[in-house]
Amino acid sequence: MIDFSIEFFPPSSPVMEENLWLTYETLKKYNPSFISVTYGADGSTRDRTHDIVKKLTKEKKILVAPHLTCIGSSKLEISIILSDYAKLGIESVVALRGDKPKENNSPMDLKFATDLIEEIKKLQNYKNIFVAAYPETHPESKSIKEDIAVLKLKEDLGATHAITQFFFDNNFYYEYLNLCAQQNISIPIIPGILPINNFEKVCSFAQKCNTVIPKSMIEAFNNLSSNEDTLKLSLNLLVGQVEELKQYGVTNFHFYSLNQSTLLESLFKSFE
Repeated sequence: MIDFSIEFFPPSSPVMEENLWLTYETLKKYNPSFISVTYGADGSTRDRTHDIVKKLTKEKKILVAPHLTCIGSSKLEISIILSDYAKLGIESVVALRGDKPKENNSPMDLKFATDLIEEIKKLQNYKNIFVAAYPETHPESKSIKEDIAVLKLKEDLGATHAITQFFFDNNFYYEYLNLCAQQNISIPIIPGILPINNFEKVCSFAQKCNTVIPKSMIEAFNNLSSNEDTLKLSLNLLVGQVEELKQYGVTNFHFYSLNQSTLLESLFKSFE
């Protein structure tokens, strides 16, 4: 079996929430190290995120590491959220800048993930601070060198782990690890893996995130004619990517579940 964590997103309807809990019940038996719960753009899902985090925490079976974005929030708002999570016994958080707000009248006390890390460290309640890393560079970065300098600063401020943006070409990840090592970054850099449940949506995600989809993958999906063949290809690609990373020496993975369990359950069964 592999060591892994799973990301969920907060549901926007009762039906979607039921699906989330079905997915959770299906995957928790494979013993994820923790579960993360995302925020929407501009913190738009804040209340729903907090609700799911509280319910997961009451389960007391799996550690929860909620996402926390700082852009558009005041220091006071962030402090209250962190204090509330600490009261729930939460000791891990995923610290992110978040998407820039569409309106310019939002609080701008905290502009970057580095600012958020400093606020988290003030409380001294959090053992694990996860941050984002970008093997193919952040869409707003000028260069990979700039990106890695930011990750180094996050580490110096107190980040304990990094989770990468999803990628499909493992070579980007290997090269990124080498570049980070050259800058004396020593925190674990966990690969973020996205199962392909819907190739069209994944292409849209990839475009926004600056992620390269290999030409061979595009051609393979374009040549399929049935859902069964699509599922089979998606699983083969997922297992193949994880197997290759394992052979490289990767021991921990983070899966972007999109609240779906079929591919992940098949993957975990293949490693039993």
